[in-house]
Amino acid sequence: MKQLLLVRHGKAADDSPQGDFGRELKKSGVADVEQVSTQLKAKNLNIETIITSDAARAKATARIIADHLNISNTAEDHRIYEAGDNTLLKIITSIDEQYHSVMLAGHNPGFSSIATYLSGQFINLHTSGAVLLQFDFDSWQEVSASTGRIVWESES
Repeated sequence: MKQLLLVRHGKAADDSPQGDFGRELKKSGVADVEQVSTQLKAKNLNIETIITSDAARAKATARIIADHLNISNTAEDHRIYEAGDNTLLKIITSIDEQYHSVMLAGHNPGFSSIATYLSGQFINLHTSGAVLLQFDFDSWQEVSASTGRIVWESES
């Protein structure tokens, strides 16, 4: 069985000298991500690794959650930034099979779209929103349309 936690980054500053890519989390965004982290910790999830967009706001979101859940194994993947379903599906299906529970941190509209695609149910992830999908097979390569079951969504 595989589990995929999709987390949209927290609220970010409107602009940055580095452009969209460099936008940092607002104080309210940090607080929202910490609240989601508390919800995740209460679920006693065993997230083995985090793969995050390398945009500043996504990396900060991943770092906060990793700290709260004591996850030391993290990686950045530039493809997550501005990714659509095809790219996100390629990332997911290429996750190392040694991992059974993985978190991706990234952006909309891609994350809401891929969550909807994988679950077959409409999902709209707000900033700091998270959804946990479970797949009833043992290979990431089998992940495809409507193969995931929603087992948890963060409170808005």
